[in-house]
Amino acid sequence: MEYRVEIPYSENRPGSREYVAIYDVETRSPDQAIVIARKRFNSYENYNSASWVRTISDERIKVSLKFGDLLVHRGDIAALMDSIKKFSDSGSDEFLSCAVDELREHLPLSIENILILLNVFEGSCESARLGILMLLINSGGPLPVERILALFNVIESRKVLATYVKLLARVRDEKSLDIICNAMTDTDSRVRANAVEALEISCGTTRLDALFPLLEDSNNRVRANAIKAIYNLCGADMITHIDRMVGSPDKWMRASVAYALSEIDIEGRCHYLLRLLDDSESSVRINAARSMNKVCDGKILPEVMEHLITEHLVDEDDEVKRHLKEILVRHATSSIDILIGSLREKNLSKDLDEVIERIKTDNLNSRNYMTWLKITLRNIYHRIFS
Repeated sequence: MEYRVEIPYSENRPGSREYVAIYDVETRSPDQAIVIARKRFNSYENYNSASWVRTISDERIKVSLKFGDLLVHRGDIAALMDSIKKFSDSGSDEFLSCAVDELREHLPLSIENILILLNVFEGSCESARLGILMLLINSGGPLPVERILALFNVIESRKVLATYVKLLARVRDEKSLDIICNAMTDTDSRVRANAVEALEISCGTTRLDALFPLLEDSNNRVRANAIKAIYNLCGADMITHIDRMVGSPDKWMRASVAYALSEIDIEGRCHYLLRLLDDSESSVRINAARSMNKVCDGKILPEVMEHLITEHLVDEDDEVKRHLKEILVRHATSSIDILIGSLREKNLSKDLDEVIERIKTDNLNSRNYMTWLKITLRNIYHRIFS
């Protein structure tokens, strides 16, 4: 895609004149276009490749979509919508995709602009269709239900259908539930998984029977979503199905159930997550650490905290360490007590310096965590040997 980047410039002396340096850049995104234009501007290329025009005011850097002679400033929603209305005349799938992408900065959309997007949906490419559907999902506000339901008849791509099913969660009527339930038997696992999520969001308690067969689905995400949806919609006992996924030889089954455990408030979920934190696969440990971080906002069990400190404070994966350190920061007082208790129990006085040094050198970037650590180091000798 081609972008026009306009960079204001002043000679920076009394009575100086102001100019705008203009660069036309072909790249993937407006942000990358700014980077390229600034690089040219800050080098000798600014004299060779820029077009210079006088300006009467000092403006910020301006970026526009450029298609032939058509320029659309990315901050001008009216111009963006006008260019989308004229899409059929321009014939550029790339231009439409970029224009739709720019609309993410202008949510929520008015019903008039939603109708414009629906009008161009059928004739657009897959990337533009996906962009339009994501805009409608995230837009908020009312949707034209009949027009949304009519989109189903023009969708052929399974990738587009998977996103469309998520949009139907916002419609919430019997016709949309019919489409969602039919999608649960689709051959594409993305469609099935998104259909389960959509039914849960729609609070489709009258369609619960459609969910239970998916507890045996071959796809990890479908099965985990089914556990989550059934539990949250009716509170059915999912322990047997959770046990099967936690003990599965398939790492993706284990990774998916690690995610699902953060979304269901079942007794003992922290102990499941601790087991998954011991997994040999980093993808499983990462999801378990994320979930543990999410569910440990309130009171944390001492045995859970001790396990995190003594077994997982140092993990080979940086994301696992980051999530666990955030837990320790939020529960600083109990972290200190458990750390000191663990050191005392294991009689680690001779190894104390080594343990502390390991913590200190563990790339701790959190200012709050560093403050907590300094307090710990200052008081630990006094408390452990008192």
